[in-house]
Amino acid sequence: MYRKPNNQQKYKASKRKQSLCPFCHIDDGLLVREFKHFRIILNKFPYDFWDLRSVEEHLMVLPLRHLQDFGEFSLEEIKEFMEIIQEYSALGYDSFTRSPHSTLRSQTHIHTHLIKTTGKEIKKISYDVATDFLEYES
Repeated sequence: MYRKPNNQQKYKASKRKQSLCPFCHIDDGLLVREFKHFRIILNKFPYDFWDLRSVEEHLMVLPLRHLQDFGEFSLEEIKEFMEIIQEYSALGYDSFTRSPHSTLRSQTHIHTHLIKTTGKEIKKISYDVATDFLEYES
């Protein structure tokens, strides 16, 4: 799950400028659907590949309340969350959530990625750890 250099640069620049939770304050044009307890948004900085496949669409499921962990979900929120995951799984989306203890987690507001790939396999990947940039050939 990585971004091409131009997307990664935009993402890192955006993170430096953040003062409010970007998941509590959604940018215009990103909202896809809203439920009683959750919303689905377009990822402003989508991954370019996932599981060695090109990404077609990258969405995120966000609780409306600012929560940090699944353990904070009410029973009603758990039910609605699972219904959303089941619906999008049936449409071909993979789901992914980082633990609140992960050092790679980008936001404290828990969020689940919904990623749909093109199915097109990536043939060659080149990653520079120092710059956190990725190049690939599909």
